[in-house]
Amino acid sequence: MKKVALFAAAGLILFTGVVYGGGRYADIKPLIERMTVSLEKFISDLEKAENAGAVTAALDAYTNVMKELAPKVKELLKKYPELKDEKTHPEQLKPLLKKMDELGKKMFGVLGKIQQFANDPQVKEANKRFMETMAAMNPDPEQPNEEK
Repeated sequence: MKKVALFAAAGLILFTGVVYGGGRYADIKPLIERMTVSLEKFISDLEKAENAGAVTAALDAYTNVMKELAPKVKELLKKYPELKDEKTHPEQLKPLLKKMDELGKKMFGVLGKIQQFANDPQVKEANKRFMETMAAMNPDPEQPNEEK
């Protein structure tokens, strides 16, 4: 799960930073706005979750949004291959990456809530869909989203 969360956070950082990179990346702005709002809601919902049903609902809501956005994410990563590697990001984006890194860390903190209810069948199924959806965002399926 940590690997999937890392990819999700990296994708979010990547796209949020790019919004502020200039006109070349203007087509990303609506996508990243939706991703940002969705991630913030996901974090908030997991923070508030006190039972398996609430965890399942948070996972399902975020997964549904990301499932809709995954093809767009893949398309934009193909259109802008320079965005795949932090080393090739424009210099003006680097300060924004720090802010998004904080959001990513916050997400990792709340993912533990899923583990609290990991034995619940509904949470297991919702988490499986979440992980499959996040993996589908990989623009290069030949290269898995894993730490080496």
